[in-house]
Amino acid sequence: MDFNKNPKGDCVLEGAIYGVFADEEIIEGSEPSYTSLFDKNEKIIEVKTDATGKTPVVKDVYSKKQEKMLDGLPVGKYYWQELQPSTGFNINPDIVHFEIKNDGTDIFTDDLGKIDVTQ
Repeated sequence: MDFNKNPKGDCVLEGAIYGVFADEEIIEGSEPSYTSLFDKNEKIIEVKTDATGKTPVVKDVYSKKQEKMLDGLPVGKYYWQELQPSTGFNINPDIVHFEIKNDGTDIFTDDLGKIDVTQ
């Protein structure tokens, strides 16, 4: 993730903390025999921005419910939100929703309904 903030004065980009949350129950498999990995609104991971305002690429996540590491975020709907701003900035209250599809694409939406598809 890259957050386009422009620091001025004593403001710095490094240190903002963002959380990635499940926007629905995230499951593995299909009905009737599926495994629940994350509950709706469960925080899955926190990431911190570096000096350029970017966060590291998340390769693995941990499912507390199943007590196992997962190779990236599973298929499902998620959102991210700033939890703590970096020095000199106010917290951004916006929530950004996105979905991981079966074909590996990420679909990001914002409050204006714009969609950015990345692979």
